[in-house]
Amino acid sequence: MEVPASLRGCVSEIGFARSEGLARRAGFFPPRAEASILVRWSPEGEAAVNVLGPLTRAQRKSFDAPPLYVRVGIQAGRARALLGVPIHEIADRVVPIDDLWGGTGGRLRDSLASCDLASTVERFEAAIVQRLRSANASTFREELVVHAMRTLDDGVGEVASAARDIGLSDRHLRRLFRDDLGMTPKHYARIARLRRVLVRGPSSSWARLALETGFHDQSHLIREFRDLLQVTPSTFRKSEPQTGGNRLRTR
Repeated sequence: MEVPASLRGCVSEIGFARSEGLARRAGFFPPRAEASILVRWSPEGEAAVNVLGPLTRAQRKSFDAPPLYVRVGIQAGRARALLGVPIHEIADRVVPIDDLWGGTGGRLRDSLASCDLASTVERFEAAIVQRLRSANASTFREELVVHAMRTLDDGVGEVASAARDIGLSDRHLRRLFRDDLGMTPKHYARIARLRRVLVRGPSSSWARLALETGFHDQSHLIREFRDLLQVTPSTFRKSEPQTGGNRLRTR
């Protein structure tokens, strides 16, 4: 679904899915720096609105697939102003929107009861635009974080060089990442390095792929897969889990 023009500086994507009644499903949720807002409707039309924080490691869980859900992805590095809390407070957590937005969140949730998809997007657009207008956001701060993220995404430098590139100390960059992404720059770089492997795919041996994407060797790559994805590289490639609705992403 196309993101409205008014939200493109903050929202990365808006997705939705439908199912026939409640069905129990197994989900795989890879690590990611992106937070999101999820709306789920019960068969009776009641809406539940939750914020999904960034994931520092993969999660596997079973869940009831509702008749309809809508997911609003928030661009990594842009969530603090919108959600109103340091992002490390919600990392690896699911938080009701009321806990972050107070009465505004409760009114949004109530307004979504029995809404159709188009009306849901319109009401989210209005709520997000209003939140951003009233937020005491630092665009300069956000741009520093995004610039450092891009450096680590590309694998062109280590955390120390990413900090120097934007004129910050390592300690200052760690604080920015913790508050704006919910993880350290080093951990973000680990997720970005895994993503480079999976984007390229096993076109050559795992050993060669490890060296080409920034790992010390194949053993290092295997350790990172086991720690962050909880599987070996070959097992992950065979299963290609997609049931959680999220591909491996850093942003």
